[in-house]
Amino acid sequence: MTVQGPFAGTRPIAWPRAAIGAAVFFGLMVVLFIMIPNLFVTSDPSQFTKIITIAYIVVLFALVAWMTAAWQNRSQVASQPETQRVSAFGRPMRAGPGFASFAERAEKGVPIPKLEPVQARFGDKEPSKDASSFGRPMKEKGSL
Repeated sequence: MTVQGPFAGTRPIAWPRAAIGAAVFFGLMVVLFIMIPNLFVTSDPSQFTKIITIAYIVVLFALVAWMTAAWQNRSQVASQPETQRVSAFGRPMRAGPGFASFAERAEKGVPIPKLEPVQARFGDKEPSKDASSFGRPMKEKGSL
């Protein structure tokens, strides 16, 4: 299970960390549900103090139940990161004016550059049949 939130990173919880968290939670519940109500009852043993103590325990129990449910559902509530566009090479696309697609540029009114035909290396003439496209002479078949 991975944890996301202000007190944990995105790595899985190790058992020592979970054990320490459970011990802290147990200690907090002992203080809230046993020690504090005991102080109320022993300080003034009247009927009114007992009613306040019971109301305190009921409200605290509801609050702890709500917080525990919210804690268990924290990964579902966390917003998912936006998916990044990926180029044909599998790299994430960066945002900016130089990296927008032609369709996005047209929507924003940015002029699209006109593509000009590529000139041959040797001007307008076609390379000869016995030369490669780089202008080097080709070897005849059978010759090494």
